[in-house]
Amino acid sequence: QMKSDFIAFGELLLRLTPPDHFRFSQANSFNIIYGGSEANVAAALAAWGVPAKLVTGLPSNPIGDAAVQHLKKTDIGVDHVFRTAERLGVYFVEEGASVRSTQVVYDRKNSSFAKATAEHFDWELILKKANWFHTTGITAGLGASLAIETGKALRLAKEKGLTTSFDLNYRAQLWTRDVAKGVLDKILPYV
Repeated sequence: QMKSDFIAFGELLLRLTPPDHFRFSQANSFNIIYGGSEANVAAALAAWGVPAKLVTGLPSNPIGDAAVQHLKKTDIGVDHVFRTAERLGVYFVEEGASVRSTQVVYDRKNSSFAKATAEHFDWELILKKANWFHTTGITAGLGASLAIETGKALRLAKEKGLTTSFDLNYRAQLWTRDVAKGVLDKILPYV
């Protein structure tokens, strides 16, 4: 059986950005984009014709439906997207202008993906047709359960002979350097 899938593991977020470089305080509307480090990598590869799938969790509501449609429009496979009663993580981006830097505010606590547990991931099935597994320090930093799942997935992917990649992508608002080091020391041997 041909193994060709690129598997990305991470949270898909809804990005809200004021138009025209407005500040949050000036905005009467927001432009929306779906994104996330892992989804962005999958989208780029899908655009180049690489079969790419995203492993993530989305809410079972119209916003989750819209997110699934976005993934499908960008040719990202949704076979491994689970749906829950939780919410979609959101981040707000105030784009910088001139000497004003860009500001980012995250609102992702208790999202469908952040609350995921081992029951949401059948790694044997997810990795069955895969030749590459990719994730990031953001995913591992979203909580103890996702740190464990990140390690499990990377270990199994490596055992199965897949190429594995890991973007450290350290986010201080997710975890401390000491906690990150403890988790990453266990994960990185499988990258």
